[in-house]
Amino acid sequence: KMNNNVPKPERKPLLTFLNEVRENKQFVIPVYQRNYIWQSNKQVKKFIDDYELVLKNATDAHFIGILMFLIIQKSITLTEYSIVDGQQRTITIFLFLQALKEIAKENGNIEFAKNIETKYLTNPNIADAVEKLKLKPLVSDDEVYRKIVLDQQSTITHDEKKSNVYINYEYIKRRLKEMYGNYPIEDMLEALDKFYFVIIPLGNGDNAQEIFETINSAGAELSKSDLIRNYILMNIDSTEQERLFNDYWQPVEELFEKNGKMENFFRMFLANQTKVLDNMEDIYNVFQKWFINERDESGRSVEDILKIIKKYATYYYNIFIAFNNNFESPIKESLEEFKKSTIEPTAPLLMEVYNLYETKNPY
Repeated sequence: KMNNNVPKPERKPLLTFLNEVRENKQFVIPVYQRNYIWQSNKQVKKFIDDYELVLKNATDAHFIGILMFLIIQKSITLTEYSIVDGQQRTITIFLFLQALKEIAKENGNIEFAKNIETKYLTNPNIADAVEKLKLKPLVSDDEVYRKIVLDQQSTITHDEKKSNVYINYEYIKRRLKEMYGNYPIEDMLEALDKFYFVIIPLGNGDNAQEIFETINSAGAELSKSDLIRNYILMNIDSTEQERLFNDYWQPVEELFEKNGKMENFFRMFLANQTKVLDNMEDIYNVFQKWFINERDESGRSVEDILKIIKKYATYYYNIFIAFNNNFESPIKESLEEFKKSTIEPTAPLLMEVYNLYETKNPY
């Protein structure tokens, strides 16, 4: 269902849309979204190839997809557009605008470069360093993007240069440099208006989680842990969302990123909590019911629930994955022997024994 208090979906030329959201607006890529995965030799190349055709007047208009966002009034001075669908092309467009700004500046067109910066890349009337940028990418891309837009490329580290944000920015800039000189730079900017989106704004009354799941069901299937993460974090203020992600969810992901056991953990964790061992395909639905019960019946906050998940994830990790554990003998040796058997259905019980041990013997 769509909220009647927000603008209706409509077809919008790209530059026209960006001109309409010029002041005190920020596009935010929320932490539940996937990483920026577009590659310079694939999706970004196609984007620039299409752009070049538009620039050559080989085509009058080019559809570049859907842009769906949740409109959130963050403060009196700032409106947030939290991207539900379209984050890959959104980041690419902002990298494109930054590259065009840099080319203008390098060729002495300072006024034009400043115009791009103040119209499209920043909110010039906002002093706050985070809110000032028109785009706030995912946490993993935030720092390198900030350095690019704030003209601090000399401080970009060796590791940051391996990121898709940096690689794609360099690729876009090189391609635009090749076009510069054949076209007035004003025409290079205006050509973006031949690209068009279907803009779908959402309001707080819209079920962003349900819409997100529906959209992504058509693409690469989300894992159960992806769905759980999104369910927990989606409808929270972006600043709080980022804090909870950094403090709780990311440490849990790091425990399981190399061993692929995150979904196994959630299955055993939910068995520990509900006293029923469900099938793996049912885990997301079981989690939703457990989460609602914890929140509504037990009165726990989202942070309380994440604390429980993080605690039990650490137990599971130490029992089944870690090479060393903090137990003293003889528990340490017994646990090492147990690991060799890998009898995982005992995990719900063992995690609770671990919890009792931790409670009685904090260290």
